[in-house]
Amino acid sequence: MAQVVERRCHIHRQAFRQLNTDEERQQFAEQFWLRRDPTPDTVGNEFKEEHYRRIAYANERYGWSGIPGWKTDRGRIYVTFGPPDEIDAHPSGQPFPFEDWRYRYIEGAGNNVNIEFVDTTMNGEYHMTMDPAGPGHGTNFERLNRFVQLQQPPEVKFKELDDAIGKRTTYNVLPMQVRIDYMRVTESSVMANISVQFENRDLQFQFKDGVGKAIVHLLGRISSMTRRPITTFEKPLEINVPPGQLQTSAGQHSLYQGSVALASGRYRLNIVAQDTLSGNMNNYEVMLDVPQFDEEKPASSSLILADTIEKVPARSLGGTMFSIGDTKVRPRLGNKFAGNEKIGIYLQLYNFGPDPATQKPSGSIEYEIDKAGSNERVMDFSEDIGSVANASASQVTIEKQLPLNTFGFGTYTLRVKATDRNRNQTVQQQASFTVSPE
Repeated sequence: MAQVVERRCHIHRQAFRQLNTDEERQQFAEQFWLRRDPTPDTVGNEFKEEHYRRIAYANERYGWSGIPGWKTDRGRIYVTFGPPDEIDAHPSGQPFPFEDWRYRYIEGAGNNVNIEFVDTTMNGEYHMTMDPAGPGHGTNFERLNRFVQLQQPPEVKFKELDDAIGKRTTYNVLPMQVRIDYMRVTESSVMANISVQFENRDLQFQFKDGVGKAIVHLLGRISSMTRRPITTFEKPLEINVPPGQLQTSAGQHSLYQGSVALASGRYRLNIVAQDTLSGNMNNYEVMLDVPQFDEEKPASSSLILADTIEKVPARSLGGTMFSIGDTKVRPRLGNKFAGNEKIGIYLQLYNFGPDPATQKPSGSIEYEIDKAGSNERVMDFSEDIGSVANASASQVTIEKQLPLNTFGFGTYTLRVKATDRNRNQTVQQQASFTVSPE
């Protein structure tokens, strides 16, 4: 079975390389994903979404030297077969560190499949063992399935969205905020996280059994700059709140996030939102400038200021909104925080030059927070890149939470600067945020 799967993937790759035009590649990608969609009658493609979630997780956990996590042996197996049912890790194993991954069942391979990874270089570079007689119960999985990496998502025709965007009737505007964050997935694909937020006080609620319910119908489409459809999404948002909460002022809002994998370039994003009870609508359009990450110099994802940064239980991976790899990162749209809250800082850094001896990244990360309109430095600290959990030359992930109870009310600017000592290069991101009484 493994030989058959590998041969099929090789055929897919050959066929894709022989295509001559973007339109042909688009159609090929469309059919590739549609054939694997477990629920073809719905707008979403759970198979594609889970595939890119696994890549993000592998990049965070299994990157080594300048190699992205999805290209390593552990990452490749994780992307192909998902999280193992059991992991027996021996970071101080003899004669070498090793991990045994156990899958209760893999189609084509059978029951109780054990895969062993050994770090023979003693520097974090784990490889699948080729010797079944090695430590543990290693299995030769060299011919296991490798995913075909195709970046263009399928075009989904969605007439209701076209009709909504084309409306010329007068309607009351439904206020909403939209935020887009970009995370590298592979060399040629980027995950665009699209967050949409509504203030509950702007919605119309219907009360039943002491609970208020509002429903917002959310429709979105991403198209090329020439308006050729790339992909769409649809989400009915149901908001349930106790009646007393509707009378509070700030802070009561409803947030949705969807993730779309895109090739670097420029796109149009259209979002139509309608409050089904009041009929209020919003027709929003913005350009997506999806970045390209140069492998020869340090780069970074979007800098996200979040109200929640927490690890996702393994059993919930893939089913949690706002998840990036194994972390839940819920952005605070508007970057407005109360003085009794903590501000979350999330940032991915890419492409550090590996140290020739250790193959590890070498450098520092500096954090500065200044109060806007003055030269007042509120906070200033740094850390060594090597001290960051799971840091590799391919990717370093920053996850921090800072209490704001010592900050006065006002607007601040956060700057995060990473220095790559091996290449003598830097990359910097900054964002502003406000601390308010409520």
